[in-house]
Amino acid sequence: MKKNIVLIGMPSCGKTTVGKKLASLTSLTFVDSDEEIVKKAGKEITEIFAQDGEKAFRDMESQVIMELSKRHNIILSTGGGAILRKENVKALKECGTVFFLDRPLNLLVPTLDRPLSSDETALKKRYEERFDKYCAAADFHIIADRTVEIEAEEILNCRRIEPTPAEGTIQAPPSKSYAHRLLMCASLAEGKSVISNVAFSQDILATMDCMRSFGADFEVNGSTVTVYGKGGQPDLQGFLKCRESGSTLRFMIPLAVIAGGGTLLGTEKLVSRGIGIYQEIFPKVNFIIKKCEISCNGKIEPGRFDVKGNVSSQFITGLFYALPLLNGDSEVHIIPPVESRRYIDITVDVLSRFGVKIKEIEENTFYIEGNQHYCARNDAVEGDWSNAAFLYALNEMGGNVKVTGLNENSLQGDKVCLELFEKLGKTLSDSEAIDISGCPDLAPVLFTVAAFKNGGHFTGTRRLAIKESDRGKVMAEELAKFGANLEVMENDVIVHKTKLHSPLEPLSGHNDHRVVMSMAVLSTALGGNITGCGAVAKSYPDFFDSLEALNI
Repeated sequence: MKKNIVLIGMPSCGKTTVGKKLASLTSLTFVDSDEEIVKKAGKEITEIFAQDGEKAFRDMESQVIMELSKRHNIILSTGGGAILRKENVKALKECGTVFFLDRPLNLLVPTLDRPLSSDETALKKRYEERFDKYCAAADFHIIADRTVEIEAEEILNCRRIEPTPAEGTIQAPPSKSYAHRLLMCASLAEGKSVISNVAFSQDILATMDCMRSFGADFEVNGSTVTVYGKGGQPDLQGFLKCRESGSTLRFMIPLAVIAGGGTLLGTEKLVSRGIGIYQEIFPKVNFIIKKCEISCNGKIEPGRFDVKGNVSSQFITGLFYALPLLNGDSEVHIIPPVESRRYIDITVDVLSRFGVKIKEIEENTFYIEGNQHYCARNDAVEGDWSNAAFLYALNEMGGNVKVTGLNENSLQGDKVCLELFEKLGKTLSDSEAIDISGCPDLAPVLFTVAAFKNGGHFTGTRRLAIKESDRGKVMAEELAKFGANLEVMENDVIVHKTKLHSPLEPLSGHNDHRVVMSMAVLSTALGGNITGCGAVAKSYPDFFDSLEALNI
C-alpha cells in the first residue's frame, strides 16, 4: 500500500486546505508543488508565465514533480495542470495514491494568480479540457463539495493495494467474542478483575461504554483492562450507547430491563436489525423502537423461555447474563435448528469462569439457577479465529503467511475456516454444498476464496441480509467488479467459477468491516482501490497495519 497521498484537481478545488487537514490528522508532511516551483524559480508563477512562457513553467513543474515523487511520507498538492504531461502522471502514480478533488464547476472560484484560470470563462474551459485527464490519473474520485473534515476522512478511508503476495508471521488479533463476554462478566462482578489481550475495536468500546452505565469502571494500560465491577443487581445510570454493535445491543437489553428499564442508542442500521426475539419472549416488557434508539421497560420473571435457535445466538447470550441475577430459577429451551451454537458454548464457558453456572440438562435446554453472583477474576482474551480467517485467506491468494496466537482447541466456531479453505481448493460437485449457518461471519471471505479458486455452493446464508450490510448482495456486487458471478438466493449463495481480472472501478466497503477485509484479501492477488476502509475499526482496527507487516 502506498504511503504518500497525492492531490490533483482544478485551482481553488481545495487541495491545499484538504492537504493541510490531512497533515494534521496524520504523520505526513504537506508539500505544495506550486510553492516548490516558486522557491526554485525565485519568482511567482504569474511572473514565470509572463517572462518565460507556459512551456518553461511546465518544464519546471515536471522537474519539481520528479524530485518530489522520490520523497516519502508526504501529502503532495499539485498544480491544476500537473496531469497534462504523461510523465507527470506516471511519477505521481509511482509517488503515492492519487486523489482527484472534484469541486463542481459552479463552486470553483477564478484565481488571479493562476493565469490559465483567472476568470469564469477560462475556468470553465480548463475544467472541461482536463476533467477526463483528472479521472484517468486518479486512483480515487472525491467530490469536493463538503466540509474539509468530511473530505479528509473520506480520503483517509481509501486504500490502494497493489498485487503483492503476503509474506511473514503475524499474531492473530484478540477475539472480539471473548472480549465482550469477559469484560461484561468482570463488570457484573464485585471487585477488581484484570482482563488482558484486549483489542479496542469500536464494538468492544461500545460494550465498555455500556458497562460504565451499569456502574463499572475501567483502567486501560496498553491491551490490559483493569475492571472495577459493582456487583449485585444491575443499576443503570444514563443511556446505553451501543454504536453499531449488534452483540452489545442484544447483550444489554435483558440487563437493562432487570435494572429497571433503560434506553439503548445505536445507528439506524443497527436498530433496523431487530430485537424480535426479545419482543416474543418478554411479554411483560414494553419496547419502544425509534429510528436510532430502543427503550425497554417492564419486568422479566424467572421461568421457562422458548427461544428460536435460527435467528441469532446473541439473544441467548443476553438471557444467560441476566437470568442468573433473578430471584428464581429459569430454563431456556432453544428451538432447533440451532445456528451459531459455538457462540452459546463460549458464553457458558466464560460465565462459568466467573462463578455463574449454566447447566445443559438435555440437548439445547439449559437450567439457570437464580440468585447467583459474578465473582471477580483475572483472565485473558484468546486469539480471534474470525479475523484470523482473513489472514489465512492471504495464503489462498498466493501468499505465505503464518498466523500465531490462536487456540487450536478453541470453542470458536470460525476455526473451521481452515477446513473450508481446503475444501474450496478442490473442485466440488454441485451436491457438495457448504453449510455456513454456524459460521455466518466467514461468508464474505469464503465467497472471496471461492471466486478466486473453483467456485462453491453455500447454504445457511439467510441471516447475511441482516448483518452490517446485506452481505450476500454486496459481495455479489463487489466481486462482480473482479469478473465473478454470484447467484444469491434466500438461503443459498452459488459462486460460479469464472476467470477473474483486476477491477476497473473502485471497490466499496459498504460500511461493513468484513466486506472491506475480503476486498483487501483479493486485491493482494489482483490489485484494487477500496473505499470506506475505516469500517475495519468495528472489529480489527489494525487490519491494514497487519497487511503492511506482511509486505502488502
